[in-house]
Amino acid sequence: GINLVEVASLYPEKELHGLDWVDVPKKIIELLAEKKGYRIHGHVFDMFFPDESFPLQEGAEILAINSLEQLGTRFEPFLQFTLSKKPSLFVHIDSFDEFYNTHTIPDYITMTHNRKRNYLSGCLTRLRKLQQEGVIDIVKEQHVPYGGLYLDFYSFVVWKMHT
Repeated sequence: GINLVEVASLYPEKELHGLDWVDVPKKIIELLAEKKGYRIHGHVFDMFFPDESFPLQEGAEILAINSLEQLGTRFEPFLQFTLSKKPSLFVHIDSFDEFYNTHTIPDYITMTHNRKRNYLSGCLTRLRKLQQEGVIDIVKEQHVPYGGLYLDFYSFVVWKMHT
């Protein structure tokens, strides 16, 4: 919930929802909302099996910070869920293997580590295909080589629904 609190302090008028796999962050978010008066709500959410009834309004903006990494190559159900909700903007900060040049030692080490840990893989390729199909528009994609030799999770892709 740390990112949620930061966004809530920047945009106090916005109602924000934080999603996590387990219940503890939900409880922390609820406590922060109560103590600090933030308009934030915590939810337990399984990205492998997204709950279609989740109250994400059409036109919502989504910020995913290092949250899809755990999906490995199994990101399609969450992607389809997201597309069905028609967000106005999706900002995704994570590690994208498409940015790595495996002919360089640092990128090779990072890619090998990511594959061994089953981190997100193939997501940017899928987004680029959706753009070619006219489903989304990629506003910006950028590799941000920041982190460490094994972890490089600050690259980002910003996309929106095609209009």
